[in-house]
Amino acid sequence: PVPLPKATGITHIFLMMLIIDVILGPILTFIIYKKGKKTLKIDLAVIIILQLGAMLYGMYFVAQGRPSWLVQIEDRVILVSPSIALDEKNQSISNRFYLQHWGKPIIASVEFSKNAKVYGEQVILDAMGQGVVYQPYSYQPYNTENALKKAKDLSGLNQYNNPNSVKEILSNYPNAKFWLPLRGADFAEDLVVLLDERGNVLSIVELKPWSS
Repeated sequence: PVPLPKATGITHIFLMMLIIDVILGPILTFIIYKKGKKTLKIDLAVIIILQLGAMLYGMYFVAQGRPSWLVQIEDRVILVSPSIALDEKNQSISNRFYLQHWGKPIIASVEFSKNAKVYGEQVILDAMGQGVVYQPYSYQPYNTENALKKAKDLSGLNQYNNPNSVKEILSNYPNAKFWLPLRGADFAEDLVVLLDERGNVLSIVELKPWSS
């Protein structure tokens, strides 16, 4: 969905790639170009290498920060990228997913343990960025029933957004009945997940899910 890059925090990388490859490169070429210049080929080669390096750098971080999973847990949905996903030993799995999950994010659900002791441990780990929500091996198929239990009424969006903006956006989703907050990456925007009456995900929209 279109707003997701804002929740990943990688928009600035796209801008950097655009500036270097589309704007800065041609400008530098124009500045150094002089017919008959002895070092012209070397200068152009350096510019090309810099552009390729910037592109590869950008692609790597885009790959690591892209949204691979949208995980519903309790009363919210968490955006999980390869860069923060963990295996059974709490080790990063980012390198294993470098060339995977380039399509749409996988929508999944995960639950905290019903055991009080384990639950407490999981909550602490979650706050540290090591909880079950970051462990793909713990994921289950998206559970519409659980999502509906925690879903919020659409009227609640007016509390955090301009009512006119809410009305305009919701007019594009006549089947939307409920919503859940989407927590994005650190220092990125949080968004809103719209659900239909059965708890199915309709879309992700650029609305605030809580007070800034």
